[in-house]
Amino acid sequence: MAIPPDVMARARLLLAHAAVQRVADARGLDVLHIKGHAVDPSLRWPGRVGTDVDVLVRPRHVDSLLAGLLESGWAWYTDFESGSAFEHAATLVHETWGYVDLHRYFPGIGAPAPAAFDTLWNDRSVANLAGVACPVPNITAQILVLVLHAAPLANRMRGGRDIQAAFDAADRARQAAVLELVEELRAEVAFAAAVGGLDQYRDRPEYAFWRIQAEGGTRIEEWRARVAAAPSLRAKAHLVLRAPLVNTAHLAHVLGRPPTRWEIVKEFGARPVRGVREEWRVRRARRRAPLTGRHGARPVGRALPDPAGPGERAATAVAPAEDPQTGAASPATDTPVGAFVRPDDVGAHAEEVAVFTARLPGGPLHILEGVAGVIWEEAVAGDREGLVQRVADRTGAEVEEVRSDVEAFLEDLVGHRLLRESVESG
Repeated sequence: MAIPPDVMARARLLLAHAAVQRVADARGLDVLHIKGHAVDPSLRWPGRVGTDVDVLVRPRHVDSLLAGLLESGWAWYTDFESGSAFEHAATLVHETWGYVDLHRYFPGIGAPAPAAFDTLWNDRSVANLAGVACPVPNITAQILVLVLHAAPLANRMRGGRDIQAAFDAADRARQAAVLELVEELRAEVAFAAAVGGLDQYRDRPEYAFWRIQAEGGTRIEEWRARVAAAPSLRAKAHLVLRAPLVNTAHLAHVLGRPPTRWEIVKEFGARPVRGVREEWRVRRARRRAPLTGRHGARPVGRALPDPAGPGERAATAVAPAEDPQTGAASPATDTPVGAFVRPDDVGAHAEEVAVFTARLPGGPLHILEGVAGVIWEEAVAGDREGLVQRVADRTGAEVEEVRSDVEAFLEDLVGHRLLRESVESG
């Protein structure tokens, strides 16, 4: 039976989250899983799916996590400077798990990155992703992340639905908590770019940059705005010196191969020409349509909410650790000697059509369909003594008909280190 593509993608991404967390845990690093499948189900609109793994990393842990991922089979796709105008994330790719965006800070948050991470980390929750406990921001912070991510025009279609499902649908107390967090993290300008009211921040140095992000603009305008928003003279000088340089990583993705020296030279000459032409076209269009707004785009048009009272920031306690096999809160019970358990370095995700499991972080991915998935589920769910009977009951077979196959497959799972036998209680 063919696995539906959406099921396969969901399982792969959940295991990818678990794989990244496994690398972080092995090195004692702090990461928060954000967006995608890490978003609380209550904040998702129907049909919302993730496409990659996003993690926000404690700034002083960034280099160590990068090293751990590279040692575990990931490879560079884009570095921080070539990834986006924000220079906030590096992208790595794994042949099994796909892409991971490693964020050293989150765009729109103006507080210093270490302090901002502390704020989010101290009120974190935990999500069970493929059987691994993954730290995530609390609900209030998840809403803020979704809204900030929706601010750029390129994210508006999907991001607009995120705002409706997460922020607009929240009660007034929750919205007040989000606004309090916006102020604490100094994210007012980017937040207004997403929900409306941006013009009240004209005096802020980052105003022009976020206006361009929200409404569009030319490359030249964006670079000017980036320089204006840079927090120090050193940062401004860095941007000015980098402006004429070719983004070789982007060029390689366009070409599908590393560019030659001559192709880089040609791109170096073509960039300013394209920039001038774009500037001329946009200025001409604005003169012809002066009533459409400075950047030829309509503002979002939604003002910031005015909560009835100051509200209290909704604190979310760290969720109890979840059982890595069932996803439920771990009970204080003993594991019988000889029972099958999932090793700590194995992730698993069960769907109706199959169980997806892998040793982490490197894989490979194993897909257990039909009876194989039933055997796995019963092996980790109950005592060993009645395991064959439970498999027979679920498959409609006689116990003696399936006993040898069940026992042989269990030996195979243990041999691949996807299961192990408990040797002591607890």
